[in-house]
Amino acid sequence: VLRSRALMAGSPDAYYNFSSGRYPYLVQTEVRGGDGVWRAMDFVVIHAKASSDYQSCQRRRWGAIQLKDTLDAAFSSARLLLTGDFNDDLD
Repeated sequence: VLRSRALMAGSPDAYYNFSSGRYPYLVQTEVRGGDGVWRAMDFVVIHAKASSDYQSCQRRRWGAIQLKDTLDAAFSSARLLLTGDFNDDLD
């Protein structure tokens, strides 16, 4: 592990959309491939808003949109694995 931090921690929208402050968490690492070469690899772990009511589903949707925008803007060329508790069907 090289670095780790909460993503979007300064955003009140992200606070609301990701289970009241369970921000997506970025872990930046180096991993060794099968060829023995070390490469940068980023992991983003999320805990999406739970529950099946309309507002919770909307919060998950808005959080996903905000996360995608953030990843597109800051990590478009990174090797990245998104993992975690999505609390929804992921298509």
